[in-house]
Amino acid sequence: MRSLKKGLYRHWEKAACIAGVLLFLLLASTLSLERYWSFSQPLGLDNAYFFQRTWQAAFLEEPARTLLNTELGQGLIAGRHFEPVLLLTVPGVRLNPRMESLLLFQVLLIGLGGFAAYGLGRLSTRDGFAALMLMGAWLCQPGLWEMATTDFRTMALAAPFVAGAWWAWVSGRWRWALCFSFLAMACREEVVWLLLAGLPFVLLLQEPERRIKAGGLYLGATVLWLLVLHQFHAAPNDFISVAEMPGAALGALQELSLFAPVGESSSGGALSQLQASTGGSFWLLPFAPIAALPVGMTWLGKAMNPEVAGPWAHHLWAVALGTMALVTAAAVGRIGAWVSEIRSAEWGRRSMRAIAAALFLVQAQHIQARFGSNLVQAPSVLSGARAPHLRVGTPWEAMGHLPKDEPVLTEALYVAQVAARPFVYAADDFRDEAGRKKVLSAVEWVLLRQTHEWVGHLEGEGFRPYAQGGLV
Repeated sequence: MRSLKKGLYRHWEKAACIAGVLLFLLLASTLSLERYWSFSQPLGLDNAYFFQRTWQAAFLEEPARTLLNTELGQGLIAGRHFEPVLLLTVPGVRLNPRMESLLLFQVLLIGLGGFAAYGLGRLSTRDGFAALMLMGAWLCQPGLWEMATTDFRTMALAAPFVAGAWWAWVSGRWRWALCFSFLAMACREEVVWLLLAGLPFVLLLQEPERRIKAGGLYLGATVLWLLVLHQFHAAPNDFISVAEMPGAALGALQELSLFAPVGESSSGGALSQLQASTGGSFWLLPFAPIAALPVGMTWLGKAMNPEVAGPWAHHLWAVALGTMALVTAAAVGRIGAWVSEIRSAEWGRRSMRAIAAALFLVQAQHIQARFGSNLVQAPSVLSGARAPHLRVGTPWEAMGHLPKDEPVLTEALYVAQVAARPFVYAADDFRDEAGRKKVLSAVEWVLLRQTHEWVGHLEGEGFRPYAQGGLV
């Protein structure tokens, strides 16, 4: 009877774990799609950069990148950043050549990180309920939701891989640890430097006789990736040189102020952004200081570039948010061990359950307060009632009149929606008169708001209105 109850409990636990991940995927997917269909993704031009690269890799033999700005060079991994993880997105774009494929892939991958958070919680607390609550708390981090549903970013994909790597190291699955680490580092060139901060934790995790081997594997993987990075992407970081890093780090530490406004471009502002992104989990960082080193390094990296990495750059917290799965599990497990020593094992288990449940409720409240008004639209999004082709009187109506595969000029707000074609141009890329005349000579179809500054030039070049949707 006891074995039967134990088996049923384990089945219930696994079912609850899967249900929690599925619930996140369902809600975050609808929020991401609604934002995209409502033209509420703030960095539409950046979305289009990623989509054009993957769409061309899926359908064209000779990529000819026409979206310029900062994304120069041809080929899937020839952008400003080194992001070979984009290779994983090509099959989905091939099956469904729309920007939604990238957005949903991002939500899916981040949501799967919940299994790693559950595994870490199980290993640290040895209690199924506490592990499920810790998984829920990780999935309800405010920054994770912002990152998953606001624009597509390759660095955002690092969060679940980082969480998976920590789970594999803690559970002694070194091959999986290396696999997840390489996938995380493939998301962007900064990730390898942030993961290096986790070396002390990996060493302390091992038995003394295994530390040299574990440290060698960890360092070997990062050195190997640095060699790959040097081969394909000469600079370790596009925002600051290696020689400038020590001085910038010292300056950030000296100028640190507590409780600075979130929007402030300073090291204190970056700390407030970290707290806002991690939510209630932030206050558990002191209880697992060694595990939290990658989190601190992520903050320092952002604090060194406060002007570039503003409060909107949620994706730059990816390594920190992924590592929080380890930090919260380790912190709650440590607190439970302290209580067990003082009182009893039963009190230790109760304390872990209470802390994990309280943390989950706090995090869920953050999500409800931030996204509740948007999530009420989930049923209509799922039913198809808010699909683009049904949005009469919106820019989607005008987009429906664009001929397939014809070159199109548009603006940043709409370029991702029409980027599934060999040639698409963004007016934002052409800022002088010569560039404007050159691009207008290459297109016969233009999609712009009536208030756009180029409208007068279009009329002068002989363009005439053909279709209208909303103000477009």
